[in-house]
Amino acid sequence: MPCSPPRLATWLAATALCLPLSGRAWAEVSESVQYRYYTASPDPGITLTDRLIKASPLRESGQVLLGHTRWQVRWNLKWHRGTAGRCTLDRVQTHLQATVTLPQQDPQDTREGAQFKTLQHALREHQKAHLRLAREAAEEIDRRLWQLPTMPTCGDLNRAADVLGQHLLTQARQRILAYDQRTGQGRRETEILRD
Repeated sequence: MPCSPPRLATWLAATALCLPLSGRAWAEVSESVQYRYYTASPDPGITLTDRLIKASPLRESGQVLLGHTRWQVRWNLKWHRGTAGRCTLDRVQTHLQATVTLPQQDPQDTREGAQFKTLQHALREHQKAHLRLAREAAEEIDRRLWQLPTMPTCGDLNRAADVLGQHLLTQARQRILAYDQRTGQGRRETEILRD
């Protein structure tokens, strides 16, 4: 049924019915995603594999990575105290920050152009999946924080939000590790470089 306000008082009541039940429905995760590139300089005496390994700034657990997505989720809560002193959420601001690092081909290096493009495409698609999983984590954190109930104190509410957020981040990181294992992270890139 469309909302059409016949009089001011009725209009206010009708407008309230047309809006979501709380501001929570308007919650939205903000994000900033940055892309960084590194270049493997051409060297006729060194294979593409060795040049990429040498040029990559990505080191993790003693392993050289050719592509990577570093991400973090932060949340900020605004609340109010009711007449009984209990604390209720007014606003949740959730922000995803991510940096995707990938190789780019040196314009002067044309020897392995097709091989490099195939590798870069595989790396880019893999990192897109990481970014998608990070976005899903941020959205889940935002949604679940909004579900926190009113609590006796704002300190209780803040602690509960932090425990919940950290728990959800841990689960998200586990999903990303499982994704890497399932897709054989590194194996596909190595196979491309061997071709």
